[in-house]
Amino acid sequence: MSRMGITVYLPPELESQVLRIAKSRNLSASGIIANAVKTLFAENPNGVPDGVTRQLARIESRLDKVMRDNAILKEALFFYVRVWLEYNPKLDEEEAEINAASDQARFELYLDYVRRGLEPRGSVAGDWEGQFAQAFAEVRR
Repeated sequence: MSRMGITVYLPPELESQVLRIAKSRNLSASGIIANAVKTLFAENPNGVPDGVTRQLARIESRLDKVMRDNAILKEALFFYVRVWLEYNPKLDEEEAEINAASDQARFELYLDYVRRGLEPRGSVAGDWEGQFAQAFAEVRR
């Protein structure tokens, strides 16, 4: 069996260990290194340690869940907007001018609560029946 030559540079302490083991087993230093590499590849044929593969699989499953959750949220938002646009009656011009200030106030309130929800440990949904519902009712009047 023909072999290809590879030059390996080892730290002095590792080189002395390889030479000592080679001498005790009556092998060449390259034979010891070749056996070590064979053993390494026998344990991990693809060269990736077992723990890394498991961690990558776990990260991939979490990422899949996040992507699925984002798709669900997107669909829910689009469905809400579609229903709102279909069933919310158009306003007369007079009513639109009167309600413009209220609409702007409701939108600003909505943005404030979105900002609160984006803060660490913040949740708009957890507060829906509390302050948000009261403030929204007041602005709507």
